[in-house]
Amino acid sequence: MEYGTVTYSGAADLTKVLKGTTVDVTAEPETNYQIKSITVNGNAQDFDINAQKVTIPVVIKQATNIVVNFEPRTYRVQLFASPSQGGSPYIGSNKETSVQSFSKGSRVTIYAPVNPGYKFVKWMLNGQDVKNGNVLAGSTYSFTMPEGNQVFTAVYDEIKYKAHSVSIQVAKGQEDWGEIGIVYPSAQIWTSWNQSSVYIKDWNQYVKVEATPKEDEEGNARYYFDSWQISGAGAGTVTQTADEKGGSLEYGGDNNVTITARFGQKYRLEIVKPENGTIEVTLADGTLITQASGAWLKAGTRVNVKMTANKNYNVATLVVNDRETGRYNRPGTVTTTVTINADTRLNALFYNPTGIDDIEADGEATDAPEQWFTVQGQYLGTERPTAPGLYIRRCGNEVTKVAIRQ
Repeated sequence: MEYGTVTYSGAADLTKVLKGTTVDVTAEPETNYQIKSITVNGNAQDFDINAQKVTIPVVIKQATNIVVNFEPRTYRVQLFASPSQGGSPYIGSNKETSVQSFSKGSRVTIYAPVNPGYKFVKWMLNGQDVKNGNVLAGSTYSFTMPEGNQVFTAVYDEIKYKAHSVSIQVAKGQEDWGEIGIVYPSAQIWTSWNQSSVYIKDWNQYVKVEATPKEDEEGNARYYFDSWQISGAGAGTVTQTADEKGGSLEYGGDNNVTITARFGQKYRLEIVKPENGTIEVTLADGTLITQASGAWLKAGTRVNVKMTANKNYNVATLVVNDRETGRYNRPGTVTTTVTINADTRLNALFYNPTGIDDIEADGEATDAPEQWFTVQGQYLGTERPTAPGLYIRRCGNEVTKVAIRQ
């Protein structure tokens, strides 16, 4: 039999055993192997797994099938932490495993993660320091499994901090844009979000701070989290994360610090659907801003504007917040850029260079910007002419003749 031997006594011929005869079955594994299981007619038998040789009596009552299985001998690796609050050591890739069995020659890796307020000192094995050469082994330690059980202890030391203060605040002038609060230690210690608050930290716990942008009075996401600013950190450690929706910062140290949350402001971009042409607005990366939804953009964002006139029409001008940004007076497509530094409304105006479509039209007036033309149809702009004469005024679908006198 592979990895061990099985012998029998009590019967001269195992193929002819009288009913009621007791047969002794002896299983003996080879070196570095152990008995895995013994079954009699499929029923598992109890035995000492650590024994070098096992003998069990079997009373023969019927045709009997005895099966013995061997396997490589395994030894236990067990991990402890001292003190237990210092961390939770584990074996291999499963962070929940602190006890596991291995066969001799297996490669084993153990880890000693550190809880806040503690530092890793060393591993101890069966009461002795674990070393790599002449230096203490690090918190991650690999070894080849020997014979015998291995009991490791991860030794931690508590980090002692002096009493100090952590001040938190929102950047000056941005108090209505966002809020900041200490969220660790627990809410039993810190119970509310505030600006310019001070928390006295007099034990060995790190401080975690979070910041969140507010909505404006109309419920719009006008504000965003921008960045952290920390002063007085000294030799302390700072870990921070952030995106537009908020940020978190962890400070571990014993210096007096001030943590400031900085926020930014966005502006609404609205695009008016034009007549007699199209307008297309994109960001620098090519993202299209639709007329239906518009967009909220950070201050200083530059957008690309493309105005295309329909057949028989010219691009007149781009109106930004009811003010012309230039007169183009040409067919086809015109492109320009607009920098967003306030809530912005974009409207492209087009005109028929051969004259007004219907000089007698009397459509319903709209809130569209006024457009002024000569009676020959030449586009003059959106500002009311000052020179005396007869002009054509167009506002949406409403077209009228206007006489301007001196």
